[in-house]
Amino acid sequence: MKSLSYCILMAVVGLGRLCAQANPNEVIQKFQDSAQLNDERVKVFLELEAKAELGDLDSIVRVGDYYYSGRFPVTRNNGKAKALWTKGASLGSDQCASFMYSFGFPDSNDTDVVIEKTKWYIIQAQLRRNKYKTPGEPEVRKPSNISDSSFEEAKLRAGAFLSSVVHPNRNIVRPAEEMPIEEKPRVISERFRLPSFSSIADANAFRTELLTEFRKVQGPIYHNQENASEADAGAYAAVAEKILALQSKGLGITSQTSTKRNSYNAASVSKISALRSQLRSINIKTQAPFARQDANNAQVFLDRYRDLLDALNRGL
Repeated sequence: MKSLSYCILMAVVGLGRLCAQANPNEVIQKFQDSAQLNDERVKVFLELEAKAELGDLDSIVRVGDYYYSGRFPVTRNNGKAKALWTKGASLGSDQCASFMYSFGFPDSNDTDVVIEKTKWYIIQAQLRRNKYKTPGEPEVRKPSNISDSSFEEAKLRAGAFLSSVVHPNRNIVRPAEEMPIEEKPRVISERFRLPSFSSIADANAFRTELLTEFRKVQGPIYHNQENASEADAGAYAAVAEKILALQSKGLGITSQTSTKRNSYNAASVSKISALRSQLRSINIKTQAPFARQDANNAQVFLDRYRDLLDALNRGL
C-alpha cells in the first residue's frame, strides 16, 4: 500500500515537472501559474491530495472542492472533481454522492443528463440511509422532471453502483453510551445566539465577518492540532460555536429571507435542498482537542453556506 510520505513526494515531483513544461499550453495545467513549492497553501493542498490518494474520505471531499472551485493552487477542473467525488461515493461517502448530485451535472433536460443526475440523487439518499442506519428502505420519491421509464433506468444505474460500494466502519452507528465523548450527539451551545437575518444580504454579511474571524484562528489549529495552546484552542472554539449556531439555526432562516422564494424552478429547489442537506451533514466540532480535519470541515461549511446564499438569492 502506498505510504502518505510517498504520495506527498509524488505530488511534489508532479508539480516540479509541470512547472518545467516547455510549453504549458500543450497540457492541462493542474496548478495555477503563480503556485510555488514554498507557498504554504501548496503544501496544504499536497498533503490533502496525498491523503485522498490513500482513500481518506474527508480529504477526497476537500480536494474535489478545490478542483470544482478552482481554489488556489489548482486550476478549475470539473472532471477531476467528479472523479474524486465518484471515488469517495464508492467508498461510502454520502457527502461525495451529494456533491455529485448537486454540482456534477449542468442544468439540462437532456435525457441522459437527467438520468445520471437522478442516479446520484438515489445514491446519495441510500448512502445517507446506510450512514445513519435508518430503519427500512422506503422507495426514493420520483422527481417531477423525469419520466417513469427514465426513472427506472436511473434506479438500475444507481443499483449497479451501490452494489460495489465499500462501507467503511466509520459509518457504523453505535449507541450514544458506547461512543467516545467527542462522538456523542452534539448539544448546541447557549453561549452564542445567532442574530436574526432580515435579508440574504444580512446573512451573507454575517458569513463574511465569521469567515474573517475563522481565518484568524484557523492557523494554530491547522499547524499544531491537538498541541495548540489553550488560548489558541479557546479562540478557535469560540468561532466554531458561531459556525455551529449558523448550521443549527441559519439554514432555515435564509429560506424565509429571500424575496424570490416563490420564483424558483424545480432544479433550483432541488439544488437548494441538496445544499442544505450537505451543510447539515458537516461535523462542526466546538470542543478541544481540535484536529486539522476540524478546521477543514469548518472551511467547507463556510464555503458551502456561501453557495446556499447565492442559490437562494438568484431565484429563477
